[in-house]
Amino acid sequence: MEYDWNALSELQSKLFELLWAQHFDNIRNLEVSLVGDTVVLRGEVGTETARSDAKRLALGFDGVFKVRNEIEVAGYFVAASDTTGDDYFGSGEETGQQSNDHSSTGGTKNDSEVREADKTAFEEVIRHPTVDADGVFSAGERITLTVDLVKDAQPGQPSITVGEFPVGWDQIDVEVHIYAPWASEFEALSPRIALTKAGSEAAVFNLTVAKTYVVGSPAPVEISFLNGTRVCGHLSRDLAPPIAASADGPKADDHPKQSAVAVAEAPDAEQARDNIRIQPSAPGPTLSITIITERDGHQTWMWVARLPKTQITGSANITHKADEEKFAAELLASCPDLRDDEFRRVMAGIGERVWRATPEKFRTAYIKCRSEVGSDFPIQLITADPFVPWEMMKPDSEEFEADHLFFDHPICRWPLNAAGDLRSEFISADRLSFVPTYQGSDDLPSARSEGEWLEKTLRAVRMTADRATFLDVLDGNHSSRIGLLHFAGHGRADSGVKDGGVKLQDGWVGVNEVDQSRVKLGRKDGSLVVLNACESGAGSKFLGMNTGWGTTIANRGFGGLIAPLWEVHDQVAFDLMKLALEPLADGRQTLGHATTAARKAQSDLSISSFAYLAHGDVMARFIT
Repeated sequence: MEYDWNALSELQSKLFELLWAQHFDNIRNLEVSLVGDTVVLRGEVGTETARSDAKRLALGFDGVFKVRNEIEVAGYFVAASDTTGDDYFGSGEETGQQSNDHSSTGGTKNDSEVREADKTAFEEVIRHPTVDADGVFSAGERITLTVDLVKDAQPGQPSITVGEFPVGWDQIDVEVHIYAPWASEFEALSPRIALTKAGSEAAVFNLTVAKTYVVGSPAPVEISFLNGTRVCGHLSRDLAPPIAASADGPKADDHPKQSAVAVAEAPDAEQARDNIRIQPSAPGPTLSITIITERDGHQTWMWVARLPKTQITGSANITHKADEEKFAAELLASCPDLRDDEFRRVMAGIGERVWRATPEKFRTAYIKCRSEVGSDFPIQLITADPFVPWEMMKPDSEEFEADHLFFDHPICRWPLNAAGDLRSEFISADRLSFVPTYQGSDDLPSARSEGEWLEKTLRAVRMTADRATFLDVLDGNHSSRIGLLHFAGHGRADSGVKDGGVKLQDGWVGVNEVDQSRVKLGRKDGSLVVLNACESGAGSKFLGMNTGWGTTIANRGFGGLIAPLWEVHDQVAFDLMKLALEPLADGRQTLGHATTAARKAQSDLSISSFAYLAHGDVMARFIT
């Protein structure tokens, strides 16, 4: 049998044929779907062996990277395999390449299987990130760049926990994407790191130094780590060693050379710690976009999309006339006060302007994805730009009619420097609701109704909405674990010094009071935070919730954030929360799907539907 396929229906038919040949009397039905970068198997079989073989055989097909096995076994059988830790595994060869080993008895071409493992036994895997450059940093010279996660550290190398893998894991492949603005040519000799119990095989690249490169100037490189399409970490390094100072200054033959030594981190006081976290069981989105921001409005975009039988990767640069904050402020200045009879038309123009602000190569890649698989595929933004709401872009293409990205697609964002902290799950635990009661014109009756709805429908616990209780919960002092932390009330705009905040019963809580080490809740429980900043009349104002608070939530280890760009009317805010939180909290929908569906349902009714952004893993869901 040929192991290539051009449509899911063909993959399903071929897989069923293989499975029937081995287990003809134990196959009731089989359904194959694609969720992000993961092939999902559903159906009913008669034995655990048939269930296990379905996954193993699926991984033998070209272009299949991960498999999630949701096939049910009819009747009672003693489990032989496919335990919880093994529902996903695998990292295939380069998409589109033919495999030389497709045996009907089980040889799979995927090297990085997480093999049969005990249901609860996991082991912590510690590695040491290394970035080595070999070559002369001079125009036209070749630099060999080696990126690795080594098991045995050299003196001074930091160690990090790259993941907790099921005991019995064999190999995990991590794809490496790099961007080096000083390189004119790029060749990926081996674009993946292969992690094994014994050690690792490094990713290796050849780069040619551009003719415009000035000896002694910085040679930055941006490195993203992906498992499938899921970004699991990012590093920034400066490869160029300093030239020794002399009275005469640098000489023409003072060509810096790196030779098989680890490169120092880029000199950036704000740079976060190395943080790479691989979750082999976590599904990735269909499309991942990484946005790296440099000075003077310059950005680098990198993307990867996994489609049936096809992987699209690319990178491009773009320079905006204004910096990101000014660009965003100009775009959105009039949005909060747009009338109901005009906002859709105005926002369409704004959305197309955001679309044109993206690199042309990215627009081409998106159109290809959209043309092949339609809309509704999940998108993850990993961005160093907290200001521009790229989710609002409205693609302009002659090939299809598109709405704004965050109406057509599940989409979430996450800060670049916290890429390794992206959580794929929220825990089912206590849901705490803080809804202050304000006096006079500050009163928000629909916010109170929102709190009552959470108590009745989601079984949330009503908390005393004062500063002391709110901060005590953030500090990790609640008596049990917390899956959801909800606030509905007034918000305050950030003036640029992290003073944006939420108004409790007895005063404000600002970003600076949350972005500090004593806040333990995020690291402990990975809670989803909902900050539903409302107002009761006209005159909405920008809040900075998605800039200062978005970064803070990630810095403190929380699982995600839902918050508006500006204050919205409390009744509209309540309606949107009802639509989003119920299917999200009971595990029916992912964070991306729930928030997108809620926005779309309100998209023709109020400008407020444009206000809400979601921060976190677009594929994350509550585990019930």
